[in-house]
Amino acid sequence: MVPKNSPATDIKSLIEYVNKQPGKLNYSTVGLGSTQHLVAEHLRQRTSMNAQAVSYRTTGEVVTALLRGDAAFAVELFHPIRGQVEAGEVRIIAVATPKRWPAIPNVPTLAEGGVSGIAYLGWYGLAFPAGTPQPILDRMHKAMQEVLAKDAVKQRLDGVGAVANLSTPAEFRAVIQSDIKAFQEVAKQAGLEAQ
Repeated sequence: MVPKNSPATDIKSLIEYVNKQPGKLNYSTVGLGSTQHLVAEHLRQRTSMNAQAVSYRTTGEVVTALLRGDAAFAVELFHPIRGQVEAGEVRIIAVATPKRWPAIPNVPTLAEGGVSGIAYLGWYGLAFPAGTPQPILDRMHKAMQEVLAKDAVKQRLDGVGAVANLSTPAEFRAVIQSDIKAFQEVAKQAGLEAQ
């Protein structure tokens, strides 16, 4: 996202704007090493944007940095900034998801904007101790299917811009392993050390 008065209207113009002032502009995210920070760093690496990371503790601080002009752009989850987007204070110029996000279908993906190789989905999941008996895992999976099928739950998720996409335990394990591998490579290239 960018502040409402930014000259950037899409990812290509953001890259051009940042690189016209090499090393002088910042981008803001929540938390050093957070998903948002690593997605932003991946974007910076893929596009060679010459901007500095500034991490904040809260989304409010990220948005404030944009509005004050302390950051040229930010990477954040949609639901915590939805109010600022709807109020016209900030603009979302791209999503880092594999396809357009249903809550904001007019916003193109990074790939549509010409930046390939970045496609992440934020997710929530349930984890159990290693060795949990399969019947317990199966029962929990079935219960989650039933809960996510309820209209009230779907409406609540839609209201915050989320999508229910229940995976099997094996599929979820694959997603976690894929994200870990991708983010480890981004962190390594950024020179970030595991804490």
